[in-house]
Amino acid sequence: MDKQLKALFDSLRCPVCGAQIDLAGKGISRQYNYCCADNNNEYVLHISELSITHDRAIIYDRNNKYIIVQNYDVKQTIFDILKVDAEGNITDWNNKTVYLDYTLFDYQNTDKEKIIRRLKTVMTFG
Repeated sequence: MDKQLKALFDSLRCPVCGAQIDLAGKGISRQYNYCCADNNNEYVLHISELSITHDRAIIYDRNNKYIIVQNYDVKQTIFDILKVDAEGNITDWNNKTVYLDYTLFDYQNTDKEKIIRRLKTVMTFG
């Protein structure tokens, strides 16, 4: 493996659970080529020419499911908030969608709780 690519993978972790990043397998959309090694639905990303072009994270808290998509090429973040029950089933399809003209997260320096706090702050203060 190329040394630069190996260094990139060594620096990446799933922002939700902290697991390593692995090559995406079956069941992953073709627009993503890597994913969380522990749960491929939790975090997926596309790496091209030694940089992340876009990624998606799905995070749950007690009552919400957050779907966060970031596109680093155009510096854009889109996130949806859906109401869920205790088992993670969507209970209300009237979701809130927020479009931002910047990338909201540097996933290398965060964790699940920080992501949720930041999303709630953006929802509160715009």
